[in-house]
Amino acid sequence: MLLLDDYQDLLKAGITPEQEVLTRHFAYFGPVPESLYTRIPDEAWKTALRTAAHVADLEVTERPGLRLRIWGQQMTEPTLDLLSKMNNLDPGARPTIQEVLQHPFWQDAAE
Repeated sequence: MLLLDDYQDLLKAGITPEQEVLTRHFAYFGPVPESLYTRIPDEAWKTALRTAAHVADLEVTERPGLRLRIWGQQMTEPTLDLLSKMNNLDPGARPTIQEVLQHPFWQDAAE
């Protein structure tokens, strides 16, 4: 199992909680777009993010239900769409607050 659920197991494996959070975020909302890496000037950080993305992809191969599009199937389409957009792994592709407030989710929620 690549994603560990126990804090002590993470520490024993040499994985910081921050690394695990990032890997889970990549697993839930990935795949990681190439455009994310172009925003990072430091090569060491690019390598670290690519490693986390690779670990997330391996985990999703074994457990496809980790992706939002799978575990979020019980949500309405506007809800799923808004969550997907707000959690886009490329910060430049995320909606503005104005776009969030104008999203069809809010009409759906008001009904």
